[in-house]
Amino acid sequence: VGSFYCPFALRVAEKKLHAPAVQDADKVYLRDRSYPRSFNINYLGPPGTFQAIPFWKALQWKKHFASTGQAEEADVEGAVKALNPFAHKIVLIGYQDLLAEDAATTSRPSHSSMPYSNFLTPVGGFSRPMSSVELQANLVQNLLSGRLLHVPNNLEVALTLLFVAILFARLFSALQGHPRARLSAILGFSLVWIACSFLAFVYLECLIPCAVPILGVVFPSSLIVLADQNLFILAQRRRHTGLFHQLAPKKLAAEIDRQQPSTLALTGKESVVTALVCEIDDFAGLMENQSPETVVSMLNQCLNIMTASVYEHEGIVDRFLSYGVMALWGAPLPLAQDKQSCLAAQCALDINRRLAELSVSWRQERLLSDSRKLIGLAGINTGSAVCGRIGSQDNTTYGAIGKSVDLAMSFKAENTTYGTTCLIGETTSCLIEEHFETRRLGRVSEAGCTQQYDVYQLLCPAGALPGALEESLSLYGQGLTAMDAGDFPQAARLFLTALRMAPDDGPAGIMLARCRKLMSCPQEQVEKEKAATSPDSRQ
Repeated sequence: VGSFYCPFALRVAEKKLHAPAVQDADKVYLRDRSYPRSFNINYLGPPGTFQAIPFWKALQWKKHFASTGQAEEADVEGAVKALNPFAHKIVLIGYQDLLAEDAATTSRPSHSSMPYSNFLTPVGGFSRPMSSVELQANLVQNLLSGRLLHVPNNLEVALTLLFVAILFARLFSALQGHPRARLSAILGFSLVWIACSFLAFVYLECLIPCAVPILGVVFPSSLIVLADQNLFILAQRRRHTGLFHQLAPKKLAAEIDRQQPSTLALTGKESVVTALVCEIDDFAGLMENQSPETVVSMLNQCLNIMTASVYEHEGIVDRFLSYGVMALWGAPLPLAQDKQSCLAAQCALDINRRLAELSVSWRQERLLSDSRKLIGLAGINTGSAVCGRIGSQDNTTYGAIGKSVDLAMSFKAENTTYGTTCLIGETTSCLIEEHFETRRLGRVSEAGCTQQYDVYQLLCPAGALPGALEESLSLYGQGLTAMDAGDFPQAARLFLTALRMAPDDGPAGIMLARCRKLMSCPQEQVEKEKAATSPDSRQ
C-alpha cells in the first residue's frame, strides 16, 4: 500500500503504541519496529472478518449487546461493562455495506444510496469488494502485529528468475530426445513452484512471484533451449550435408538436409550403389587449334550438360574427371536397385543425346569440323561400395570407393575396344532388361586384376530398336553362342552377316576378327581363349 493510506493507519498505530513515528526516505520507524514506506497488505481474511456494527446499534449498544438477563454476577453494572463491544478495542468509523442479517431486518436506506468507497482485493474477488474502513483496519492490524507481506526487491526477483532459468535450462537440456520427459518436467516444475509460492505466502508471509517464473521463464527458456538445440542440430547437419547442395539437385539436397546424420552415415557405410562414369571421347583432339579460353568454355559447356542430366535423373555428382563426371545413385539416401540402375541408364543415353545436339551447334559456329562430333563414353555398374565423406580436413567431398566403382571405370575404358558408347555390368543389365535393350559383348578384366566380368552394351530404351538392327543383334547373339561352343567358323559367318546388315556395328567387327584369329591359332591357345571368353569361367 502506498503513502495515500499509510498516514491514517500510522496515526492510529501511534495512538495505540503511544509513540511517534519517524520517517525517512525508505522506512518508517515506530518504537522498536521498522516498516517499509510501501508494502503489500497482509489481509486477515475476506471482507467481513472484522466485526462491523451499524451506527444505530452502536448508539444503543446496551440494548443490543448488554441485557441484564445475560449477567449472572451480582454486580449488574460490571457485567454490562464486560459485555461492551467497544471496550479495549480500536474502533474505526466509516461507511460499509450492511451485514446480511441487518439488511434483512432494517428499513434504513441501502448503501447504494449513500456515499461510500469499495475496493477489489485478492481475498474478496469481484463479487465481494472490501470497504475502505475495513481496508484501514487490516492496515492497522499489520502495523501493530508487524506481520507485513514481504515482497522481494527487483534485484532479488531478477536473481530468482535467473536461477530458475539456468536450473530449468540445464534440466531441459539433459532431457534432450525425451519429449514426454520434457513435458513432465515443465508441468512438475510449475506445480512445485506454485506450491512453494503458496507455502512461502502462508508460513513466511513472503509474496513470491508465481506466474512470472512459469510464464515468463520456464516456457520461454524451454522454447529457447529447444530452438538452440534445433539450431545446433541443424547447423551440425548443414555442416555435414552442405556439400550436397553442389553435388545433388535441389530437391535431393533438401531431402538430405532433413535426414539425421546417423541415417546418412557420412562417416562411412557400405551401400549398394550404381556408379556412372562418363567422359568425352578424345576431347583433347577435338580442341586442337583452339585458344585456352575457348577450350575451357567448351569443356564447361560439356560438363554443365552432364551435371544437369545427372541432376534431372536424381543422381549426385561424385567427382569431376578430366573430361567428364562420375555420378552415383543409391547414396547417401537409399534407393531401390532397379530404380537406381534405370536412372543411371537413362542419364547415360540422355547425355549422348545432349552432346549430339551440342555438336550440331558447335559445327554451325565453326568450332567443330563437319566430320567430328562429341561422344560420351560411359560405364555403368551396380554393386556394393563404401560411401562417405572423403578428403582432407579442409577439403572434403562425398564419394564411393570399391570394386564396383572401379568396374564402372573399366567398362568406360572398354568402349574404345568395342567401338561402343555405353557398357554396363551384368548386375545392371539384369536390373534394367525390362526397360532397355542390351546385349552381351564378352568378358573384360578390371585394371590390375586377372578376374574377368561379363560386359553388356546399353543400346536404347526397350522397343526402340530399328527392325534391321534388331535382326542384326539376333545374329550377333547366335554368333556369341556358336563362339562359346567353340564353333568359330559358324560364329564368324554369323558375325559377318550381322556386320553386313549393320556396317557400323563395332562389336560385330571385333568378334569377327577374334573368330578369324582363333581359327588360325593352335588348339592350345584356342582352348585358352575359349576359357577366357566363356561366361561360365568365373574365378
